[in-house]
Amino acid sequence: MQTAAGAPRILAESAVELPADSTAVTLARVRARYHLTVLQYRGSIPAATGVASRLVENAVRHGIPAPPPPAGHIKLRLATTEGAGLVIEVEDLMPAFPRFDAAVRGEHGRGLQEAAQLGATITWTLHHEAQTKTVRAELPARPAPARPHEPQAEGDR
Repeated sequence: MQTAAGAPRILAESAVELPADSTAVTLARVRARYHLTVLQYRGSIPAATGVASRLVENAVRHGIPAPPPPAGHIKLRLATTEGAGLVIEVEDLMPAFPRFDAAVRGEHGRGLQEAAQLGATITWTLHHEAQTKTVRAELPARPAPARPHEPQAEGDR
């Protein structure tokens, strides 16, 4: 996973290939929860899983050419960043993204808008050589909730 200039440094990452069919969405939810735990992501796992599943669902609906290639798959990558943020990337088999801005605003489908409502910043990149694209969601760092058994600091009471 590449980081743009000025982007937070990637600390740990995990990737999984998903089938290019409707089973990918359920698999994405299950595998995202597992990998977020392994990566020790301290933010909201339900929100991050929701973003990942919406990006994968969008890839299944709009990112697979007809007929699908026999060995086609969707790639899901999760990465924790310096400062406790999260990057979620989904690579699909369609080398275009018409009406991207309208999609994020919810004027062309709901998935990307719902991902944005969960706190993600959504961008996309075209890969000319591979004839694919990657949709990227960045979730900002959020402090982990205090554990009930941990004493609070004097100023936090």
